[in-house]
Amino acid sequence: MSPYRRESPDRLYIITSGRSRGADDSLDAVALIVAESAPVPGMQSEHAAILRLCVNPMAVVEVAAHLRLPVAVTRILLTDLLDTGRVTARHPAPAPSPAHPSPPRTCWRRCSLHSTTSEPARTDQPVTPLADSTEQALKIAVVGGFGVGKTTMVSSVSEIRPLTTEETMTRAGAGIDDLEGVEGKRTTTVAFDFGRITLDATSVLYLFGAPGQERFWFLWDRLFTGALGAVVLVDTRRLEDCFYAIDRLEDQGTPFVVAHNDFGASEHTLEDVRTALDLDPGIPLLRCDARERDSAKRVLIALVEHVRSLITEGAR
Repeated sequence: MSPYRRESPDRLYIITSGRSRGADDSLDAVALIVAESAPVPGMQSEHAAILRLCVNPMAVVEVAAHLRLPVAVTRILLTDLLDTGRVTARHPAPAPSPAHPSPPRTCWRRCSLHSTTSEPARTDQPVTPLADSTEQALKIAVVGGFGVGKTTMVSSVSEIRPLTTEETMTRAGAGIDDLEGVEGKRTTTVAFDFGRITLDATSVLYLFGAPGQERFWFLWDRLFTGALGAVVLVDTRRLEDCFYAIDRLEDQGTPFVVAHNDFGASEHTLEDVRTALDLDPGIPLLRCDARERDSAKRVLIALVEHVRSLITEGAR
């Protein structure tokens, strides 16, 4: 059972002093928190833990993962510390769009992912903290249908042990979750997954894997907000599952690429997939194997290059 499911509602009530609101709504999940003072005697234990964690910059979502608390609760605790000046927040740069071509502070050469040297996460080593010089975090959402490989992709490229919110599927999901084509699936994401890739001394990239089932789509708004762009994973066995993701990204004007996750055994060409999706010719479509780090990395590179081209065209 996940830490969140084990958590007592009474403890969460005590931690927040009964507050369900009061958090800084502008505090993005990838805002970098930096401690400006050390813990003091008598301080609430969660506040003290945050100050110890954030000696080096740490994203809100990572703080929540270390504390084993929901992000909403963590935001309330961070707001307390922000209000007293004990921490500062380095907010992510606004996501660029063709209509408002203002790229993040980091240059595109540094954001190309070609130069990243981070290795896949190892479970036998402690997490490497971000450098003190890290100034901004960028966000990419990985979306798609149920069982398409979003958790797998995030895990394959993350330099840290990724946070997953996988829960065992039970009989309660019978008749709700359609398992056609993925009959062997035993777990499912119920919130989101995230991983991290350090780009350089000043920039870090966070990948967020969204839940695929329709009943969890309400969570997508938070994941899309401020995102650099999105990767839509598709599985030709369940192609219709990705229609909603594509429609929603197009409606919001969020740049995206489509990746056909075929696990190395596809019976369809990319042109078949493009035709079936009625995909605009300007949207990149590529094949990938989400289990392979290099393959997943090529998808991310394609997304960043696509966003760069949109900004370049919009600036003309």
